[in-house]
Amino acid sequence: LVHQYCHIGAHSFTAMGAAVGKDIPAFVTVAGNPAEARSMNFEGMRRRGFSPEAIQALRRAYKIVYRQGLTVEQAMAEMADSAAQFPEVALFRDSVQASSRGITR
Repeated sequence: LVHQYCHIGAHSFTAMGAAVGKDIPAFVTVAGNPAEARSMNFEGMRRRGFSPEAIQALRRAYKIVYRQGLTVEQAMAEMADSAAQFPEVALFRDSVQASSRGITR
């Protein structure tokens, strides 16, 4: 179930029965009603051939946004160096910044 105008990012994953009311950033896995971020789609990344270094960088970026209690602006500043080094992290960061509805947290 996805509300109109919600954006679902590249390589993200929604569990069965998830009720999506906000944007889902790239690579993020959501579940529940209402949908909440649970993790990242690491298995999908491995299957698509993402490097272990890129996956680890995305794991760190996810923790910055979802586990450190930072505002979105603070998290974006924290990820700047990693986003410059890994295009996958830049995609994740850009999908968070592009959200007009807010991200699923």
